[in-house]
Amino acid sequence: MKKKTLICVCILMIVLGILSGDSLFATKLGTLKDIAIPGYITVSNGQLYITDQKTDKSFLMNLTDLKIIKQLTQRGSGPIETQFMPMITVYSDYVFLYSNEKAIYFSRDGNYLKEFRIKKKGNWFMALGENFVLETTIAKNQERWTDISLYSYSNEMDLSALKNLYLSKNSQLTKSNGKFNLYLLKEYARYTVQDNKLFLGDSSRGLYLEVFNTKGDKINKIHLKQFEKQKVSEQFKNDYMKLVKSSPNYEAATKIYNLLLPEYFPGFYYFVVDKERVYFITYNRKGNNREVIVADWRNGKFIKKTEIPWIINESSYLLPIVDGKFYYPLENEETEEWELHVAEVK
Repeated sequence: MKKKTLICVCILMIVLGILSGDSLFATKLGTLKDIAIPGYITVSNGQLYITDQKTDKSFLMNLTDLKIIKQLTQRGSGPIETQFMPMITVYSDYVFLYSNEKAIYFSRDGNYLKEFRIKKKGNWFMALGENFVLETTIAKNQERWTDISLYSYSNEMDLSALKNLYLSKNSQLTKSNGKFNLYLLKEYARYTVQDNKLFLGDSSRGLYLEVFNTKGDKINKIHLKQFEKQKVSEQFKNDYMKLVKSSPNYEAATKIYNLLLPEYFPGFYYFVVDKERVYFITYNRKGNNREVIVADWRNGKFIKKTEIPWIINESSYLLPIVDGKFYYPLENEETEEWELHVAEVK
């Protein structure tokens, strides 16, 4: 990873989960004694699938006592190994891990099944039925775009494009005073898979989501237009930049970037699909909680507004909501150990 990119990532990782306190309805499930820094977290059928950002290992744990059932992968270039921390997707009959052009299958109880490599470089990669969805960055008309497309896999370790699903223009890095302008709250298009359906959200379009089947056909769309863009308040900017400046990488970053906040928040921070519901997690703070807007993805109708904890030292990626419960890690400042907490999303 290039030095400039590394500095940028370090800054963003620190500032993405700002401003917090304890929250209502939260319960501590236990201590993640075997995890140095939590990464991807997925909960399914009383089991916890989790990665470690420090060691790049991935584990299957018992959700009741947080004891390791099996270690799934470790850092390396051999079988059942990844060079970087893998992302985890849990399906009805298998678990799918992806890292650096390598995919590994496990049974839901952690038994190794198979693995394969692909030649095409990309970011997110998930199975969708018998095919796969890959996110790449492409050049188009001298601009950079996020391309999310459906692919089939061949025995030659390569992917064959079947259908483009979505194109989203990336924010362009502009310069002023000899430095790049870097907006810290970035809009993006991102996707997830559940029950053989692809859910693709674009925060640049507000609370916007498209739903696809395994053939890449769009079967539904959600656009909650009644929720207008929210302005980034001066209080938020001041609090946010205080935490940015507390980062050990701040001085190095300011030599390369003008660190800026936009006039308006992106449509959402991230989204989660839980059965028939989609939860849009927004940037709006409600006391010590974060606002969540809930809709039914089947008909695109708004259901309600609710809240989840706003976590001060958030480290993980896209925290899960499962059966109406929000799971999140929290670092105990006294013991310096990470704990797993759960809160009802009412």
